Amino acid sequence: MADRLAFVIDNGTDTFYDGPGKIESILPQPIRVKAKQVIGYFLAHGENKPDDVSSTLVWHLPQIANTSQLILDGLTFTQDSPPKLVCSKDGFLTTVEQQMRISKIFEIHHDVDAKTGNIKTEGSILIHGDVTQGIEIVVGGDVEVRGLIEDVTIRANGSIVAKGGITGSNVGKLIAAGNIYCQFVQQANLEAMGNVLVDGSIINSNVLCGKKIVIRKRGLLVGGKTMSRDGIEAAQIGTESAVPTEIEIGCNPFKRTHIERIENEINNIEQSMKTIMVQVKHIEHELEGFVWLNSRDLATSLFSAAEFLQNEGDQLGDDKIYQTNKFGSGLMRLMRMTGEIEQLKEELKNASSKESFTKNAKLVVAKIAHPGVIVKIQDSFIKLAMEYDRGLFYYKPEAREVGFKYQ
Repeated sequence: MADRLAFVIDNGTDTFYDGPGKIESILPQPIRVKAKQVIGYFLAHGENKPDDVSSTLVWHLPQIANTSQLILDGLTFTQDSPPKLVCSKDGFLTTVEQQMRISKIFEIHHDVDAKTGNIKTEGSILIHGDVTQGIEIVVGGDVEVRGLIEDVTIRANGSIVAKGGITGSNVGKLIAAGNIYCQFVQQANLEAMGNVLVDGSIINSNVLCGKKIVIRKRGLLVGGKTMSRDGIEAAQIGTESAVPTEIEIGCNPFKRTHIERIENEINNIEQSMKTIMVQVKHIEHELEGFVWLNSRDLATSLFSAAEFLQNEGDQLGDDKIYQTNKFGSGLMRLMRMTGEIEQLKEELKNASSKESFTKNAKLVVAKIAHPGVIVKIQDSFIKLAMEYDRGLFYYKPEAREVGFKYQ
């Protein structure tokens, strides 16, 4: 975006122009400006741009007598010829219904979608419209979205406020170093180092919370996996139809998911190694007497195959050479995977040794906890086989099990 824009009055229309020169097209995102900065020139229809204006962007204005209707707070025209459009204060140049103003923060008054593009800013951001179409927003401060959030990713170094709620088709994600507030959460992913507060319900979503989750009013917690270190409060968990709902409290969810990721990686590598081992053993059988496999000493087996190929390669046919090379390639893959597993197991050991539990974490249910819900607290869990009314689930350290008591 150039610092200077050329503005042209289109005398042939008395309504806002809705083509390429529409102000939202020229300024799809706010831009940072400084006081006394010249950002444009006001040109009469047909008047040529000054020589020092390189921008080809043109804002077609309606036929009006008073430009102050279009130029709002923080902007002013000089008495030069042609008049210059100058910023009277520091801030962000933004648009408001085809008008321009300067805001103290990164503020967008329209919907954010593919036309707007991805957003990255160091400060905080306020969006008055919806955020859709796979957009990614990365913010160094706080984020407030007053419209609906749909199928997008928002990362904030501060807190996130989603006044219109979020629905994500299991793709949308909110990630905050602070707190997250949502009107509702449906088929989305939330990660908050702080608290999570929801006015409506959390439905078929995955939530990681570093502190406490509170679902206010008559909100439901149904489906997906919800993890919170300090506890959860909800009116109802699960449904009469026993929708799979997994709840875990008392542990650091970010450490726990990190541990689970390492365990899954180890399991995937081990499964791949089993498949490769079957292939290598089959080749060993095909080349019986030429190569041999010692699963406890893969390096020696590989060296032996390489030595055999070097000494006897001239006497072998193309098929045996191909099979021997494939045998050696399989051994090298097994050796590399063995090293990867050793590193992952060491990482898993370190991560597991640092895991700690929150002693007083509780799941408080104001109304009903339905059968089928899995409640995990610290290192124990229970799958509800009946309805529980108005009570709380807690950890019983003497028995190392999940307990329940009415309130």
